[in-house]
Amino acid sequence: MASIADPTLEITNVDDKNVQVIVSYTLKSDNTEQLAGSVFNDVVELLADDSGTQTTIFTYPTGAKPSQFSVSPSAPNVVRSRKQTVPKSTLNEDNGFLANGAEDPDEILGRITVTYVANQPSGYVPPPPKVTATEKGALR
Repeated sequence: MASIADPTLEITNVDDKNVQVIVSYTLKSDNTEQLAGSVFNDVVELLADDSGTQTTIFTYPTGAKPSQFSVSPSAPNVVRSRKQTVPKSTLNEDNGFLANGAEDPDEILGRITVTYVANQPSGYVPPPPKVTATEKGALR
């Protein structure tokens, strides 16, 4: 059965008001899925993590990169990367200050959910969603 491997999140400044957020991962399929030509769909979300509570703050649009892709014997592992420019204010889920006067740091992570669209082998289930490591720090 397919699995999601190596999920990563990268946030870089574009300008004073925007950041570029890249979520990447590899979908690894098995021989049955490859021979079936299984077709998958992915949904990539950015989550704010506050004290263990995760809230979706941004979902990558499906038009940013086709969200459907397939596997085959010649392409058993598919490397996916979703890139989007996002207003810093969208990622600013902690807009306060700490007791020492420092900005309350933001905690952002990516969640990748992959589902079957076509040619799902009998008895197979989609891989469980995977999350990236949390990026911490004031994004303003």
